[in-house]
Amino acid sequence: MDLAWLDRAALQGHGVVSLEECLTQGLTRTDVSRLVREGLLVRMLPRVYRTAGAAPTFQQSVWAAHKWAGDSAVFSHRTALKLRRWPAPPGRHVDMSTMMKRRAPAKWLDLHFTRRDPFGETISIGGLPVTRPGRSLLDAASSMNSIRLDMALDHALRVGQVTVTDLLTTLIEAGGRAARAPAG
Repeated sequence: MDLAWLDRAALQGHGVVSLEECLTQGLTRTDVSRLVREGLLVRMLPRVYRTAGAAPTFQQSVWAAHKWAGDSAVFSHRTALKLRRWPAPPGRHVDMSTMMKRRAPAKWLDLHFTRRDPFGETISIGGLPVTRPGRSLLDAASSMNSIRLDMALDHALRVGQVTVTDLLTTLIEAGGRAARAPAG
């Protein structure tokens, strides 16, 4: 079994490969199971593996989540901030928004169900689908403490990646409090 392709594929995806990629390269499911048993591949999520020589990283978790979810989810919340290199909590935790109600297959992956289409307002960062800046900050507000959120907001405003108008528009479109007239 020739595994030279595995090094090339792993380099492109931070050491992460999917079962589909393995099958495309001529491996069988039995071959993949054998590679896992022999310790050459480590299962990260259903149908997604990392090469054993690759140390676990945040980027690896992001690519594993992307290969697992495919086109059914986008990166949001804290992960969207991290992918932009904005201030965000440390760690390998990954957030994705989806319109499908399903459970995350790993403790480090949070799936956030949304009724609004998260795909219409996405951008690509390094080949990964990510919510737009205003939406990312709004989502992150539900999962970060106020100090970290203030740091991320200040950074985004300072570097010109978001404006106050963008934030208000995002809040109104999301049905937030800015959409209502102030009381009294």
